[in-house]
Amino acid sequence: MNEQSRQQFKMIVVATENGLPLVSVKLDKNLKEEYLTPFFSSIHQYSDLGGLQSHQTNVIINDYEIVINRKDGLMLIGVFDKDMKKLSIMQDNMYKVLTLFKKMYQEELEAIQENKPVDMKIFKKFEFLIENAMQTYIQQLKEDEENRDKGIFTKLISLFKKKPE
Repeated sequence: MNEQSRQQFKMIVVATENGLPLVSVKLDKNLKEEYLTPFFSSIHQYSDLGGLQSHQTNVIINDYEIVINRKDGLMLIGVFDKDMKKLSIMQDNMYKVLTLFKKMYQEELEAIQENKPVDMKIFKKFEFLIENAMQTYIQQLKEDEENRDKGIFTKLISLFKKKPE
């Protein structure tokens, strides 16, 4: 990834709702998914207990904008530069990504829920898809500032139609 993308994208993580990171693509080495995901998991669990159920959360902390979506026992966390030009980071697309992830790894997710061992390398294919979607998104930003109708998660969904090599 080039320097521009490093300034915009910080991290995208897919984790279990109780904070276990499954897939992580990070460009900001200062961020630690092993601390970030349990933190947001705890906040959501506490909110759920208090009757404040939320399936999408947007948080701005210092120079970071963090978008968290939850669905079917999973969390998708996007950490971006707060000044990044976002192309439709939409709740529906984040939910679609989580649905596709769950379909792709149904057996592994069930094994994790049952506390059975799972080779975490199985999720590398999804990391490749996220990296590819990031690169496509950055390229689109460079090529066409006026025709910006698809966001990073829309790009990721479209990559499910293509098979990574």
